[in-house]
Amino acid sequence: MTLRVPTTPSDAAYLRAVDGELAAVLAAKKAALDASDARTGAALAADVAEARVVDVADAFESVAAAEAAEAASASASAAAAPDRGLRAFPSALAPFAEAMYHLVRGPMLGRVMGHEDERRAARRACADASSRVAAATLVPRAHAWLGGDAFERVPPADLSLWASPALVLDHGSAVFVWTRRDVDERVARDATLRAERFARALRRGRFPVPRVRVVREGSSAARYVLARVTPNRRDAESERTARCPAWGRLAEEERRRAVAEAPPTEEPSFNGWMRELGLKPPPPTTGGGGGGERGEWGGYRCDSSSGSGGSEERRDSQSGLVGTKPTRARHPRRRRRVEDIFSPEAERSAILIPVWSLGRFGSPSDARFERAPPRCHASRAFLGRFAPRSEPGSQPGRAASPKHAREVARG
Repeated sequence: MTLRVPTTPSDAAYLRAVDGELAAVLAAKKAALDASDARTGAALAADVAEARVVDVADAFESVAAAEAAEAASASASAAAAPDRGLRAFPSALAPFAEAMYHLVRGPMLGRVMGHEDERRAARRACADASSRVAAATLVPRAHAWLGGDAFERVPPADLSLWASPALVLDHGSAVFVWTRRDVDERVARDATLRAERFARALRRGRFPVPRVRVVREGSSAARYVLARVTPNRRDAESERTARCPAWGRLAEEERRRAVAEAPPTEEPSFNGWMRELGLKPPPPTTGGGGGGERGEWGGYRCDSSSGSGGSEERRDSQSGLVGTKPTRARHPRRRRRVEDIFSPEAERSAILIPVWSLGRFGSPSDARFERAPPRCHASRAFLGRFAPRSEPGSQPGRAASPKHAREVARG
């Protein structure tokens, strides 16, 4: 079969057709494989991820310069002082740059995981995961509680933690339920219950099943959440409001107190990381851009439906709302009884497995095949029912010889 691939001479049209989330997942899988290789290591893989962002800016420098000139003419203001002399980055690939930022500082290449074995497990899980799960493992997805069963997609920043009473952070292998400490106890209890229900709906259908952890602000486990979100509190106030619109709706006193009580960190924010690479931070994405549900922070509303039947995620193509619909209740599987395991049907369908005769009259070299019921532990306690009895004259604990078995069969 021949497939005609459309081409275009315009770099801007080419960028609009690029799926930034899928490109970031492929780059993250390659980085995970490189970090697992002893000849490369995690440090060199992180340098390669940063070099990819710089190469993208070099390849599409003309498009990024045109976008920067258009934005400057529309705003009719000079560039900010920190951004003078920096090269522009194409806004269509802003999600790709943000994903590389989370890759460098995340569980696979960063210092979120305390032990090297945990980082290796995270790399293996990302390399073996599907594109959807790998995207969540790469860039955490935050859902703020709006009251009731409604949740809204918000940027994975520390500002989002203080802008809502409760928040669900999905990071692929783990789902965290965050609650603020200054919230009323009754509201916090209700928010935690609804957030846990929504977290279980998010992890449904995944393998391995992510673990749900409830974290309270100020507790010792809060570091697991703060290490995964972007420290936007280090940015200017205008950049904070642009990255997290809910932050601008808080009172000035609440914002000042939240920034003052936040634990100190040396990790740069996304804007600071881009400036360290010599690039101008792209504006926050507010629309599609070829990445599915990527980057559309303000247009998502997730309703976790209650009931015993669970829920299934769906999206309305016209309104852009993401929610969950109830599904049919699943009846629990009946436990198998011992009588069912050792029934004649199970004995007829049993498989032959080798059993070592270890004892006073046997050695590991003496092996015999015995019948064992399927899906049960192959121990001598279960195999004793199906073990052939020793014939008179044969040594106990050892299988009868084939010659003696034929003589017994002939009568």
